Amino acid sequence: SPGVPETVVFGVIDGAGVRRSLPVLSEKIRERFPKLTPAAFASHILKTSAEEQLRKDPGHPLWNILIKANDVLRDEITRIIGTFDAEKIVKILGEPFSDDPRNVRLILPTCVATLARLDLDTSRLEFAHVGDTSLFELFDDGDIIRHTRDQMGPFDFQALESVLTLQHRRQIEHFSDVVS
Repeated sequence: SPGVPETVVFGVIDGAGVRRSLPVLSEKIRERFPKLTPAAFASHILKTSAEEQLRKDPGHPLWNILIKANDVLRDEITRIIGTFDAEKIVKILGEPFSDDPRNVRLILPTCVATLARLDLDTSRLEFAHVGDTSLFELFDDGDIIRHTRDQMGPFDFQALESVLTLQHRRQIEHFSDVVS
């Protein structure tokens, strides 16, 4: 339509595996979504919440979409297990978890995400980001802009250095042959 900017919204959502299973939660998730792990459940909730919010208001700020999607995930978990209180969740687990109740986050479904909206008329890029996903902008001249901070960078760098060392030691021609 004339006067209405043409935009593209895209993103990446990646479920983060739980460190310890909360059986009642995992079972209830499987009853509703037979093919989803808790991590995939978290990604599914974020994705469907974001899509619904964008359908209602295509210009809604992306940072707010992530916050509201997180609220939806919390509400879904609360609906399934009856609480979102750390101490109560540890009691449901039925065994001591640690001295720090904040570690309960290691048993709850979660995900990381980057959402982006590109206005094709103005080339304006808006993005929102949580966790260790990254957003890179690649230009025809080869320039690259990293828009997000890489929280896992030091670990990724170590892994990359190890792969390159292995590639060199074993005289493997292609990088992809080392990691596959």
